[in-house]
Amino acid sequence: RRGAQVRHVRCWSRSAGPLDAMPDREDVAAPPRWRVVAGRVRQGILVREGEGLGCPKCLVRLSRGAVVEQLAFRSGRLNYRLLKGEGPETGWVSVSLQRPGGALQLLERVDAAEAASQHVGTSPLADGEGDLSESLHDG
Repeated sequence: RRGAQVRHVRCWSRSAGPLDAMPDREDVAAPPRWRVVAGRVRQGILVREGEGLGCPKCLVRLSRGAVVEQLAFRSGRLNYRLLKGEGPETGWVSVSLQRPGGALQLLERVDAAEAASQHVGTSPLADGEGDLSESLHDG
């Protein structure tokens, strides 16, 4: 539209701090989306209220198969907003865990079309193999 003004919205996230002003336009790329691929045995992965590993744990885990939208990403930790599945509406999770045999992937990136579909994929690393490693992260 000719002569249309772009509105700027100032956003604030308690855990992530202020976000840069973003134009309120449809052509702005959507934030990355992630799917939980671990947590079969423990019915999901550990979520913390803040970015640090010392922050309080949420009472509920983020369910396996849940799809989340990335709000922030720092040092291998993802601040998310729940789009589909069970778990806290927002929180911080580790994307992978380090273990003696190598890294265990807890979440995988998905494109918007795949995230919107009803099919929930899994990763071979998520089928029970990582659930013991998650207990190392719980402490």
